[in-house]
Amino acid sequence: MFRGAKARFSSLQLKCRSQRYSVPLAYAAPVVPVVLITGSINVIQGIYAKHYDLSLTAISGALLIAGLFDAFTDPAIGYLSDRQRARTGTRRAFVVGGALAFPVCAFFLFVPVVDPTLWYFLFWYLAFYLALTVFTIPHLAWGGDAATDAPSRNRIFSFRAFAGYMGFLVFSAIPLLPITDTSEITPETLRITVFVACLLLVPAIIVFAKNVPDGQFIRAGRTPEHPLRALLSLRRNPLFILFICGFALYGLSAGVGWALIFVVVDSYLGLGASYVYLYLLHLVVSSISVVAGLKLIARLDKKRSYLLAISLSALAYMLWPLILTGGPWSVYVAAAFMALMGPASAIGGVVSSSLLADIIDYERLRAGVDRSAISFGVMNLGAKTMNTLGMSAAFWIAAYSHFDPTAAQQTVQVYWGLAIAMGVLPTFLCLASMAFIARVNMTERRHTVIRKRLMQREMRAGTAEQSESSMGGNSV
Repeated sequence: MFRGAKARFSSLQLKCRSQRYSVPLAYAAPVVPVVLITGSINVIQGIYAKHYDLSLTAISGALLIAGLFDAFTDPAIGYLSDRQRARTGTRRAFVVGGALAFPVCAFFLFVPVVDPTLWYFLFWYLAFYLALTVFTIPHLAWGGDAATDAPSRNRIFSFRAFAGYMGFLVFSAIPLLPITDTSEITPETLRITVFVACLLLVPAIIVFAKNVPDGQFIRAGRTPEHPLRALLSLRRNPLFILFICGFALYGLSAGVGWALIFVVVDSYLGLGASYVYLYLLHLVVSSISVVAGLKLIARLDKKRSYLLAISLSALAYMLWPLILTGGPWSVYVAAAFMALMGPASAIGGVVSSSLLADIIDYERLRAGVDRSAISFGVMNLGAKTMNTLGMSAAFWIAAYSHFDPTAAQQTVQVYWGLAIAMGVLPTFLCLASMAFIARVNMTERRHTVIRKRLMQREMRAGTAEQSESSMGGNSV
């Protein structure tokens, strides 16, 4: 019996080697159209402020409500996904359902069918993020399920990150097409974006559903548990707590640092036509960095690579007080910011998911329960909530300093407010994030030992299950 269980694991490993690239490609396919739409999130606040006359204070309040809303939905979706996995062995319904609902919500948010009010913006913003959550959390957890060792996890999450940058690249290229009247991002740009994403999404979901396996299933994780108990149990995992604190602070820095970039480049610096080219530079550097980052991660290990990514972000944010001076060099310093943020976001995006998957394996070994999706749910909550709170804080600081996107001239008070929001505050948050991540004690050697013990537990469970079946058969 023991040999039979061991043979099944050997067969699974052989199958994974034969699917070295086909599975990551299929896994990453839906990310391209999804990120094509989410790329608009960085500019949608500016679009509603500039074209639909919503005040910065009102938008800030809507973003704060959205952050609180995510505090309930993210862990709930994670728990429900883990429960479905425990019952059926798959997360397919959540991933496919969320991906199909997502463009519908995006259409009403980005292409208002009526003259939008604050309540219209808030409702569809919440619906948009709920659909994104239903897709993202089970999809991230599925990546950890399908890949078990460090190289395969780095590879599958690298493909996911690369697909995300391809989605951003398509979004940034749309304003440059001859079908648009200007290279600036406008409501027309968003309408085209939603249409293109819908064309790409259906075939991508079909490829994903047919080619991505559900992955190895740990029998110890089949027992359902109360969602509140699951969340409270995670606090007993010191590695998870340290990681989430560092990840949340890093997400908060990104929310504060990136929230105003579009409206500042467009209205404050008067470089709206250059924004698309600056963002394309960031995406090209990021895409290249994903490929180079795989080798760097293998050489440095995940924790050191993550610390490097955060430190590059801090260095990039320090450039904003100089960019905001508005000199002839501002566009070149802004380009340096975008270039520095390329490897920072690429490496950080890959390592954070891969490192959390390793920590989840430690949680399986520690507690004997599979909490993959709820752990990624907490991570996603940290990313979205901190990002939303950061954006809300940035817009509040801008409003407090009397920044008016429609004004032809800005005051010195506006400069200092923007310098704090885009430079000083996110740099400080990055440094605080590094203090937590540096204490996460998860090395590849330690993870290898964890996976070996999980495999031994699974084989023992399989042997016991076969023994019970044979005894039942004899009694009959």
